This record gives sequence, structure tokens and C-alpha cells, in this order.
Amino acid sequence: VGHYNLGVLYLSLNQTDDAIASLGKAINLHPEYAAAWHSLGKARLTSRNHDAAIEALQKSLQYDPTVPQTHQSMSDALHQAGQTKTANEALRTAVELQLQNSTGGPAAFKAAQMADLLLQRSQRQDPLALELAARCYVAADRVEEALQTAVAGARLAGQQGNTELKESLDRLAEECHTPSTRVAVP
Repeated sequence: VGHYNLGVLYLSLNQTDDAIASLGKAINLHPEYAAAWHSLGKARLTSRNHDAAIEALQKSLQYDPTVPQTHQSMSDALHQAGQTKTANEALRTAVELQLQNSTGGPAAFKAAQMADLLLQRSQRQDPLALELAARCYVAADRVEEALQTAVAGARLAGQQGNTELKESLDRLAEECHTPSTRVAVP
């Protein structure tokens, strides 16, 4: 834990080489330490070593696949490595996990922020990303954005012939219109 904490401190101070060394020591002592692998991946990403970052983040996900931030870091590494589609899939997983863990408040706000990034990276052309973002916005009480996003997603899903998703997004948009039926959408 000491090596891990020191590595995280070095990383926060942008002392990447020292961070990598300390996190490596933590992993040598405890090879299944998912948080250390995650931080090592972030340090390697900071030093622009995408392949090594992806490798470390894969290890972190192997030991604990439930941490949204690890999936987001993986998305960042893949995005910087030019693997856009896989990066967006990892970010979608991060958003889904963050939304599942939220019951409103800061966790829902974080899910909505992550959804903002997903929409930016997908250029608002992925109806599944739009649907997920709309649900995040409802949970974060960003109802007007949820409504606009659900309507855009329904339109796009309809254009792509995805009737089931279009109907789901239409229902979500209708719920955003009706304040008495508004609920946090998991």
C-alpha cells in the first residue's frame, strides 16, 4: 500500500518515472492489486506509452472489472492509440457502470459527465450512446438535456431501422415531458 500511495502521489505531481517505479514495486509485492495496475496504466498513458498503458489497464480490469474509472482510463488509452471504436465501447461500459452505481447526487453527476464525453467522441451518431446519455441526464436531474438527447436518439434509431431502441427512447422522452412520472432511470 505504501508503494501504491507513493506512486499515486508521484503521478499527481506529474513525476511519471517515479510513479511508474513505485507502482511497479507495489505490483511486484501484490500482483493482483487492481488499483495499482490502474494507476500504472494512467502513468504510462501520461508518458505516451499507449501499448504499455493498455496492457496495465487490461490487468487492472482482469482483477476488478467493476471500476468505471478503469474502463474510462482504458477508453482514453485506446482513443489516444487511435482505436476509436474500441475506445467508445470501453467508455460506454464505464458510463453504464457509473450509472449503475449512482442513486443521484455526485455519482449521477459523474455518470452524466462521462456520457458527455461519450457523445463527443461518438459525434452524437450512436443511438445507443444517446440512449445511455439520456438515462444519465435523467439520473443527474438534467431533464431538458435528457429530453433533447432522447429525441435525437429516437430520430437516429428510426433512421437506422432500430424500432425497439426508437420506442424505448420515445418512452424516455415522454417521461421527461411528464414531471409527475419522472424517475431516476437506472
